[in-house]
Amino acid sequence: MGAFRGGLLLPHPPVLLPEVGGAESEKAVRTKRAAERAAKQCLAQPVETIVLMTPHAPRFSDAIAVFDYPHWDGSLAQFGAPEVRLAFDGDRELAQKILAAAEKVEAPIVRVTPEEARRNQWPYGLDHGAVVPLSFLAKAGFRGKLVLLSPGDIGYEAFAQCGRLVRKAIEETGRAALVVASGDLSHYVSGASPYGKRPEGARFDQAVQSAIEHNSFEELLGPAANLADPAGECGFRPLCFLFGAAADAEASLLSYEAPFGIGYAVATWLPKGVAK
Repeated sequence: MGAFRGGLLLPHPPVLLPEVGGAESEKAVRTKRAAERAAKQCLAQPVETIVLMTPHAPRFSDAIAVFDYPHWDGSLAQFGAPEVRLAFDGDRELAQKILAAAEKVEAPIVRVTPEEARRNQWPYGLDHGAVVPLSFLAKAGFRGKLVLLSPGDIGYEAFAQCGRLVRKAIEETGRAALVVASGDLSHYVSGASPYGKRPEGARFDQAVQSAIEHNSFEELLGPAANLADPAGECGFRPLCFLFGAAADAEASLLSYEAPFGIGYAVATWLPKGVAK
């Protein structure tokens, strides 16, 4: 087995966690159970580092950001649950290897240091798009390092390219690494959504599910990409990134539901030969 330990798509609504949602979290119990199962599957082999793309971290309009930080911490205090707190060391070697690979091919991927973040007046800590997925992985036993990325408003193929560069860096460093895409699907699936309903919402979510089930990036770039903007998603770019990193892995859609009118999908991409 190579260093790549697989890929994981997880949604990030804080309500999934009982510390935030209380009884409301039970409305998304299928998602919660699938996330717990997926985390255990992906950590069945030792994982040293998680490479995670979150759409709610500070971001550039014209590039993917790789945060070259020595340490990370964050909580869900803004959602009324300060006790949900995580801390990780940054995997600076892997982050810098990703950046070096991107520079060689002039990919739209840039480095962000803590000093640059301060100059931009960006918050330093982990956002909820990172804390919620990482909470499931931490509860399943993850105690390793973290590389964090944020998406820019650039073409979808660039995200698959970034995923391929991350995969190359993982193999070159020999780091046992898991790639995670954090993102919800459409925010307009049904009238239960606080944002309202659009016909593109359910159609987009169906197209994404089909692309995952067929493990087809070409399918993802077809019907789903055309519906992404009106569907009001926040996970499509991270998902494109994950498809690039996990192109040769076996995809499994573990669950989909939209109990609050917002689509939540949980899926794994495990290397061939790994027990599901």
